[in-house]
Amino acid sequence: MGPDGQDAGSTAGASASEPRGPGDEVGGEVDRVVGLVAASMAAEGAAAHEAARVLRAEVAALVAATVEQAQEAARRREHLAELLVDGADRPAVTAAARAAGIELAAAYRAVLVPGSMAGRLGERGLVLRRAGNVLALVAAEDEEWLAEVVEGAATIGPSVARDVVASSVRLAERVLPLAVATAAPVRAEDHLAALALTADPVAVAEIRRRRLAALDELRPAQRDRLLETLRSWLRHWGQRGPVAAELFIHPQTVGYRLGQLRSVLGAELDDPQARLEMLLALEADAAPVPGSEGEA
Repeated sequence: MGPDGQDAGSTAGASASEPRGPGDEVGGEVDRVVGLVAASMAAEGAAAHEAARVLRAEVAALVAATVEQAQEAARRREHLAELLVDGADRPAVTAAARAAGIELAAAYRAVLVPGSMAGRLGERGLVLRRAGNVLALVAAEDEEWLAEVVEGAATIGPSVARDVVASSVRLAERVLPLAVATAAPVRAEDHLAALALTADPVAVAEIRRRRLAALDELRPAQRDRLLETLRSWLRHWGQRGPVAAELFIHPQTVGYRLGQLRSVLGAELDDPQARLEMLLALEADAAPVPGSEGEA
């Protein structure tokens, strides 16, 4: 009977009934191997050879168990990432997080990186290996750490609630061609307007055909100058001074080019809807990210 009135035997039983994790099992194996090392050092002759053989087998088994444990932990983390990307229901996500020993964050960023960076992002992120790259879900609060480790042709989606992680993944995928072209990290949130403008290239092409096709009859060099002037004029609400400053030309030159535009486009320059559509088409042409041609 213990000093607190509890039977010593029942205390031991309670301890034995506590759940043991994979780490406890590996720790027990380490203790066993240490005992075998001590025994082999004390043995002589045939006994020493046998002790060495047993020791090698035990070490091999310990290494295999450790590797298997690490692989199982990685599988559980990957399964959790898959559920988040697929938008699985909360009970399934919560159960997977518990099985993986992960405390879920309120918000995540999707990060696409080359396969060589999987290990670095796996330190804190949930990693999914995909064809050609690696997708990692990184908690929003790890922003500073992320900025330090991400390099090369990587893309970073916006921080979103964990229930809508797929939207961050989608935006990170959309700017991937830009990251590949520049070989530098690209944040999708820095290009949201361009992404919106290039989301439907068929609609943009139709606007271009309806509103700007008349300029195709001009010489290419003249057409390009007038399109550049039209875009700047629309962006600056028709103010010649800012247009001249942006294009490094004289305000009188702006007026001359506007006269040429009016002779081609006519009253559409005074139509608010036509002006909006022309600006959309011109901004889409200037967008730094490609449209969705060829996307699934």
